[in-house]
Amino acid sequence: MNKIPLMVDLSNKNILIIGGGTVAERRARRIYNKCKTITIISPAITDGMKALTEASHVTWLNQKVMPTDLLKKDMIIIATNDPVINQMVLNSAPDHTWINATHAAEKGQIDFPLTLERGKLQIAISTGAASPILAKKIKNELDQSYPEDYANYVEFLFNVRKLVKQSWLQKEQKQEILSSLVENPIFDAEQQADFLVKLKEQM
Repeated sequence: MNKIPLMVDLSNKNILIIGGGTVAERRARRIYNKCKTITIISPAITDGMKALTEASHVTWLNQKVMPTDLLKKDMIIIATNDPVINQMVLNSAPDHTWINATHAAEKGQIDFPLTLERGKLQIAISTGAASPILAKKIKNELDQSYPEDYANYVEFLFNVRKLVKQSWLQKEQKQEILSSLVENPIFDAEQQADFLVKLKEQM
Protein backbone atom coordinates (compact mmCIF):
# COMPACT_ATOMS: atom_id res chain seq x y z
CA MET A 1 0.00 0.00 0.00
CA ASN A 2 1.16 3.51 -0.81
CA LYS A 3 -1.05 5.60 1.47
CA ILE A 4 -0.38 8.78 3.43
CA PRO A 5 -2.23 10.24 6.46
CA LEU A 6 -4.58 13.11 5.60
CA MET A 7 -7.15 15.25 7.37
CA VAL A 8 -10.27 15.26 5.19
CA ASP A 9 -13.31 17.55 5.36
CA LEU A 10 -16.41 15.40 4.79
CA SER A 11 -18.98 18.08 5.59
CA ASN A 12 -20.25 18.22 1.99
CA LYS A 13 -19.70 14.56 1.15
CA ASN A 14 -22.27 11.82 0.57
CA ILE A 15 -21.20 8.50 2.06
CA LEU A 16 -22.51 5.03 1.24
CA ILE A 17 -22.09 2.18 3.72
CA ILE A 18 -22.72 -1.31 2.41
CA GLY A 19 -23.38 -3.69 5.29
CA GLY A 20 -25.22 -3.54 8.57
CA GLY A 21 -23.07 -5.40 11.09
CA THR A 22 -20.80 -4.24 13.88
CA VAL A 23 -17.98 -3.19 11.53
CA ALA A 24 -20.39 -1.10 9.47
CA GLU A 25 -21.73 0.44 12.67
CA ARG A 26 -18.24 1.43 13.82
CA ARG A 27 -17.62 3.15 10.50
CA ALA A 28 -20.99 4.91 10.66
CA ARG A 29 -20.22 6.24 14.12
CA ARG A 30 -16.84 7.56 12.99
CA ILE A 31 -18.40 9.72 10.28
CA TYR A 32 -21.86 10.26 11.79
CA ASN A 33 -21.50 13.97 12.58
CA LYS A 34 -18.78 14.71 10.03
CA CYS A 35 -20.46 14.26 6.63
CA LYS A 36 -23.43 15.58 4.64
CA THR A 37 -25.36 12.32 4.22
CA ILE A 38 -24.98 8.65 5.07
CA THR A 39 -26.83 5.97 3.12
CA ILE A 40 -26.78 2.45 4.56
CA ILE A 41 -27.66 -0.44 2.27
CA SER A 42 -28.23 -3.81 3.93
CA PRO A 43 -31.11 -6.27 4.40
CA ALA A 44 -30.49 -6.05 8.15
CA ILE A 45 -28.68 -3.66 10.48
CA THR A 46 -27.69 -3.59 14.14
CA ASP A 47 -29.83 -1.88 16.75
CA GLY A 48 -27.08 0.71 17.08
CA MET A 49 -27.33 1.57 13.39
CA LYS A 50 -31.11 1.77 13.63
CA ALA A 51 -30.65 4.41 16.30
CA LEU A 52 -28.37 6.38 13.98
CA THR A 53 -31.03 6.38 11.24
CA GLU A 54 -33.22 8.58 13.43
CA ALA A 55 -31.06 11.49 12.25
CA SER A 56 -32.34 13.27 9.15
CA HIS A 57 -29.06 12.86 7.24
CA VAL A 58 -28.90 9.06 7.69
CA THR A 59 -30.96 6.77 5.44
CA TRP A 60 -31.32 2.99 5.59
CA LEU A 61 -32.28 1.10 2.43
CA ASN A 62 -33.45 -2.40 3.38
CA GLN A 63 -32.26 -4.13 0.22
CA LYS A 64 -29.32 -5.70 -1.55
CA VAL A 65 -26.91 -3.28 -3.15
CA MET A 66 -27.10 -2.71 -6.91
CA PRO A 67 -24.52 -1.07 -9.20
CA THR A 68 -26.81 1.94 -9.64
CA ASP A 69 -26.69 2.54 -5.87
CA LEU A 70 -23.00 3.37 -6.18
CA LEU A 71 -23.54 6.47 -8.31
CA LYS A 72 -23.24 10.01 -6.95
CA LYS A 73 -21.40 8.91 -3.81
CA ASP A 74 -18.16 10.49 -2.67
CA MET A 75 -17.06 7.56 -0.53
CA ILE A 76 -18.17 3.94 -0.35
CA ILE A 77 -17.51 1.83 2.71
CA ILE A 78 -17.65 -1.91 2.02
CA ALA A 79 -18.44 -3.70 5.27
CA THR A 80 -19.98 -7.05 4.36
CA ASN A 81 -18.77 -10.64 4.67
CA ASP A 82 -20.12 -11.54 1.23
CA PRO A 83 -17.20 -11.85 -1.23
CA VAL A 84 -19.52 -11.64 -4.25
CA ILE A 85 -21.04 -8.34 -3.13
CA ASN A 86 -17.65 -6.97 -2.11
CA GLN A 87 -16.14 -7.71 -5.52
CA MET A 88 -19.16 -6.35 -7.37
CA VAL A 89 -18.82 -3.04 -5.53
CA LEU A 90 -15.09 -2.85 -6.26
CA ASN A 91 -15.72 -3.55 -9.94
CA SER A 92 -18.72 -1.22 -10.33
CA ALA A 93 -17.80 1.82 -8.25
CA PRO A 94 -17.08 4.98 -10.27
CA ASP A 95 -13.38 5.79 -10.64
CA HIS A 96 -13.68 9.07 -8.73
CA THR A 97 -15.22 7.44 -5.65
CA TRP A 98 -13.04 6.71 -2.63
CA ILE A 99 -13.35 3.15 -1.36
CA ASN A 100 -12.83 1.84 2.15
CA ALA A 101 -12.75 -1.95 1.92
CA THR A 102 -12.95 -3.34 5.45
CA HIS A 103 -12.42 -6.90 4.19
CA ALA A 104 -9.22 -6.08 2.29
CA ALA A 105 -7.64 -2.71 3.07
CA GLU A 106 -5.26 -2.91 0.12
CA LYS A 107 -8.19 -2.84 -2.32
CA GLY A 108 -9.40 0.60 -1.24
CA GLN A 109 -7.98 4.11 -1.30
CA ILE A 110 -9.14 5.00 2.22
CA ASP A 111 -8.34 3.49 5.61
CA PHE A 112 -9.78 4.40 8.99
CA PRO A 113 -6.87 4.39 11.44
CA LEU A 114 -7.31 4.21 15.17
CA THR A 115 -7.60 7.74 16.49
CA LEU A 116 -7.15 9.54 19.76
CA GLU A 117 -9.37 12.63 19.94
CA ARG A 118 -9.09 15.34 22.56
CA GLY A 119 -11.15 18.19 21.16
CA LYS A 120 -9.12 19.78 18.38
CA LEU A 121 -6.25 17.38 19.02
CA GLN A 122 -6.44 14.31 16.81
CA ILE A 123 -3.76 11.63 16.62
CA ALA A 124 -4.08 8.83 14.07
CA ILE A 125 -2.36 5.47 14.54
CA SER A 126 -1.84 3.00 11.72
CA THR A 127 0.49 0.09 11.08
CA GLY A 128 -0.61 -0.29 7.47
CA ALA A 129 -2.55 -3.44 8.42
CA ALA A 130 0.68 -5.02 9.68
CA SER A 131 -0.46 -5.32 13.30
CA PRO A 132 -3.79 -3.96 14.57
CA ILE A 133 -2.77 -5.23 18.02
CA LEU A 134 0.29 -2.96 18.00
CA ALA A 135 -1.83 -0.02 16.86
CA LYS A 136 -4.21 -0.62 19.77
CA LYS A 137 -1.27 -0.85 22.20
CA ILE A 138 0.07 2.49 20.97
CA LYS A 139 -3.38 4.07 21.32
CA ASN A 140 -3.64 2.84 24.91
CA GLU A 141 -0.25 4.40 25.66
CA LEU A 142 -1.35 7.69 24.11
CA ASP A 143 -4.54 7.59 26.20
CA GLN A 144 -2.35 7.69 29.28
CA SER A 145 -0.08 10.45 27.94
CA TYR A 146 -2.92 12.70 26.77
CA PRO A 147 -5.82 12.50 29.26
CA GLU A 148 -9.30 13.93 28.70
CA ASP A 149 -8.41 17.39 30.03
CA TYR A 150 -6.18 17.89 26.99
CA ALA A 151 -9.30 18.89 25.05
CA ASN A 152 -9.71 22.05 27.15
CA TYR A 153 -5.97 22.68 27.10
CA VAL A 154 -5.82 22.52 23.29
CA GLU A 155 -8.85 24.82 23.05
CA PHE A 156 -6.99 27.23 25.35
CA LEU A 157 -3.94 27.10 23.06
CA PHE A 158 -6.22 27.81 20.11
CA ASN A 159 -7.67 30.90 21.79
CA VAL A 160 -4.23 32.16 22.77
CA ARG A 161 -2.93 31.68 19.24
CA LYS A 162 -5.85 33.66 17.80
CA LEU A 163 -5.11 36.56 20.13
CA VAL A 164 -1.39 36.44 19.48
CA LYS A 165 -1.84 36.39 15.70
CA GLN A 166 -4.07 39.48 15.89
CA SER A 167 -1.65 41.39 18.13
CA TRP A 168 1.08 43.89 17.28
CA LEU A 169 3.69 41.86 19.13
CA GLN A 170 6.95 41.10 17.39
CA LYS A 171 7.32 37.73 15.73
CA GLU A 172 9.83 36.60 18.36
CA GLN A 173 7.47 37.60 21.17
CA LYS A 174 4.59 35.69 19.61
CA GLN A 175 6.73 32.59 19.25
CA GLU A 176 7.94 32.89 22.85
CA ILE A 177 4.39 33.03 24.22
CA LEU A 178 3.17 30.07 22.19
CA SER A 179 6.24 27.97 22.94
CA SER A 180 6.10 28.70 26.68
CA LEU A 181 2.54 27.34 26.91
CA VAL A 182 3.63 24.09 25.30
CA GLU A 183 6.73 23.72 27.47
CA ASN A 184 4.81 24.69 30.62
CA PRO A 185 1.17 23.66 30.05
CA ILE A 186 -1.69 25.32 31.93
CA PHE A 187 -4.53 22.87 32.55
CA ASP A 188 -6.45 24.68 35.27
CA ALA A 189 -9.46 26.56 33.84
CA GLU A 190 -9.10 29.55 36.18
CA GLN A 191 -5.42 29.91 35.40
CA GLN A 192 -6.19 29.73 31.69
CA ALA A 193 -8.79 32.50 32.06
CA ASP A 194 -6.33 34.66 34.02
CA PHE A 195 -3.67 34.16 31.36
CA LEU A 196 -6.06 35.26 28.60
CA VAL A 197 -7.04 38.38 30.56
CA LYS A 198 -3.40 39.35 31.09
CA LEU A 199 -2.57 38.62 27.47
CA LYS A 200 -5.36 40.93 26.28
CA GLU A 201 -4.04 43.66 28.58
CA GLN A 202 -0.64 43.43 26.89
CA MET A 203 -2.26 44.16 23.56
